[in-house]
Amino acid sequence: MCIAIYKPKDAVISKETLAQCYKSNPDGAGFMYAHKKELHMQKGFFSFDEFWESYSKHAKKQAVIHFRIKTHGPIYEENCHPFLINNALGFVHNGVISGFGVDNKSDTNHFNDEILKPLVNKWGNLSLFQPAMKQLIESRIGYSKLIFLDRHGNYDIFNE
Repeated sequence: MCIAIYKPKDAVISKETLAQCYKSNPDGAGFMYAHKKELHMQKGFFSFDEFWESYSKHAKKQAVIHFRIKTHGPIYEENCHPFLINNALGFVHNGVISGFGVDNKSDTNHFNDEILKPLVNKWGNLSLFQPAMKQLIESRIGYSKLIFLDRHGNYDIFNE
């Protein structure tokens, strides 16, 4: 199962711990953080050294970090997490979302395109976090977890 981490501002995750996460899940890494009302995402790291070089510059910031282990879709940057729903909201996922994953898209990438993006496009970012919608999404993703982060630093963990 992928490793998805929510890291509060000023919390420290050691280089050794992150290296072990990468070693256990070597199919791509990425992270996102909010800064000056913008959501920044960096992904597609296929070596720990590349990941660390980029991440270490932001290690004190609130962040969402992901280390992928392939389930559906090929190992390439497009299937690495995080995924943007729009320029103000992104997420990572751990687990498998059954019924999703086609051709070159992982189950999470496909779920984002088919479910999350259309919902947010029609009803806005806050629609995902309404209690009924959150309950529907959590029941659909089973035991998987989703960690959302917006450009203001607001976050939520589904199936926490």
